[in-house]
Amino acid sequence: MSEKEQSASLDMLSAGHARIKHLRTYMPGVVLCATVAMAAQFIGEHYGGPVILLALLLGMAFNQLAEDTTFERGIEFCARSLLRFGVALLGVQISFDQLQTIGSAPYVLVLISVPSVIGFSFLVGKVLNFNPVQSLIAGIAVAICGVAAVLAVLAVIPKTKQDDKHSLCILVGVTGVSTCCMLLYPLLAGSLGIQDDGLGLFLGATIHDIAQVVGAGYLVSDHVGDVAIFTKMLRVSLLVVLVLLVSLYYRKQAVPRSKGISLPIPAFLIGFMSLMILVNTVDVAQPLVDELGHFSRLCLLLTIAALGVKTQLVAMVRKGWKSLIHLICNTLFLAALTLLLLQLY
Repeated sequence: MSEKEQSASLDMLSAGHARIKHLRTYMPGVVLCATVAMAAQFIGEHYGGPVILLALLLGMAFNQLAEDTTFERGIEFCARSLLRFGVALLGVQISFDQLQTIGSAPYVLVLISVPSVIGFSFLVGKVLNFNPVQSLIAGIAVAICGVAAVLAVLAVIPKTKQDDKHSLCILVGVTGVSTCCMLLYPLLAGSLGIQDDGLGLFLGATIHDIAQVVGAGYLVSDHVGDVAIFTKMLRVSLLVVLVLLVSLYYRKQAVPRSKGISLPIPAFLIGFMSLMILVNTVDVAQPLVDELGHFSRLCLLLTIAALGVKTQLVAMVRKGWKSLIHLICNTLFLAALTLLLLQLY
């Protein structure tokens, strides 16, 4: 072997070693989330109780590990990357026949509620002395998809220190508020007699983050979870339109924006829609569909465990009570509006 070949081989070995070392940084957090998920599965199977809720509560017991650098990367991987992958795979469980039974209700709910919540957020913002940018951030956090929507819009709006502090409070608060919604909304809807498709529509149209929609929907039943996640995907699809409009507005106003950020088209949304179309137009073996659905639920269970570990309700209140009030007002308005639309439709 020549010196050049030996050098190339050493470079490849070095690069491989670096990749392995990088992957090892994810292992502690992933193992922690997997342990929590398996414990929740064991308790649910042997002693009863909803596995999703058990994973969340058990994860919260390990909250002090969320900021430990040893576990941080793995927890973040489960909470974000694994979530997107699991949600994309959920597309295999949605059939066109199922959508026909739901009808046009998801589209009506989303097209009315999303702009209404954003408009309401500006009204509440005036009362709380927030500027338009701050009101927009609080509005899209509730109307679209929580943290993901906030980060997307932050990429195309002007930034000040005051706005950055408000955005941080919204990012922390929306996860806590959404977690509370995940736990309370199924009980609220049940007490109001909302079931099956109506319950799935309500959960998908009102809960902020995708992980909590998954948790609340599949906490009730697989069918309710499927309806909820489809409705949520409709809300997420409006993110691209909203970011485009905001970007064009600030470009017209000649306001400096963040550089190097392109228009976000969520890859998991594309994957979700592509798989849904594929399984409904191509003869895919049912065992394969069942396995993909099972693997999707496993990914989402790990996500819920990671979400529990990351949940910091005390920090949410400490960082900004006015921002928290803004979020709660928007959340209550969205829930009330959705209930009204469900009654009228």
